[in-house]
Amino acid sequence: MRNVLSVVKNRLRERANQDLVIYRELQTKLAGVPRYQPGFVSAGNWQLHYLDATSLLSAFDVVVVKRWNDFPCDKTAPVILDGGANIGISAIHYKQLFPDAVVTSFEPDPRACDLLRRNLAANNIHDIEIVEKALWSSNGRTSFFSEGADANRIVREHDAIERLTSPSATYCDVETVRLADYLSQTCFDLVKLDIESAEAEVIVDCGETLRNVNNLVIEFHLTNSKPLELARTLQTLADQEFHVSVCSYGPWVDLLHQTSPTPRIEFDQYLLISAWRV
Repeated sequence: MRNVLSVVKNRLRERANQDLVIYRELQTKLAGVPRYQPGFVSAGNWQLHYLDATSLLSAFDVVVVKRWNDFPCDKTAPVILDGGANIGISAIHYKQLFPDAVVTSFEPDPRACDLLRRNLAANNIHDIEIVEKALWSSNGRTSFFSEGADANRIVREHDAIERLTSPSATYCDVETVRLADYLSQTCFDLVKLDIESAEAEVIVDCGETLRNVNNLVIEFHLTNSKPLELARTLQTLADQEFHVSVCSYGPWVDLLHQTSPTPRIEFDQYLLISAWRV
């Protein structure tokens, strides 16, 4: 048994080393590339069209190198819902880990969704269902801010639209789809959500349908003046009997290091909420 565990650990270590080598190669090739300038880059076995080099490197670091969105699984074909797929880093990573995985990727941003399709094809992945809609608490249409990178999001207030800007920003209407409807139909081994501040609304609406989910990974976008959204999210997960862990993506914010009130695209804090069943 110890020999088997040793072999598995060695393989994981080798894979991690390979991923880090690819990340360093991406860093070298993308060094000095201006923000919001679309392009293409290849490194190792990865072929990637991108909207923004900085966002690509950040996603690759979090998803592939640090593996913060990974989950324990002994199945060869886990069922995965990839909410907020962007250009496809998570989707490609999951298919590399589990070639037979059943993956559904949601991405409402037209520019990102176009590159998601191109990246899946470029990496020889042809069995992922792509849904070009925003995960939400209802089916319909809504206003959407497209940054031209990875900060795309639903906007519900006029003042929110006015303060959100980037050199390549556009605004459009997108279709929304209710996540709870998907969860009520199928059991999921993993639900990954990176939906830019919509997560509280969506998770609370899911309620008891979360019983069909074994693992959740949520990038939670926290506005420090609105802690109720975080509290409601954690309460919903507790009500559905998940074990929960909360970690910070960025530097710790304490009473002596409060965030700036200056309006900007970024949120005050980014939290990693992991939830699982035992």
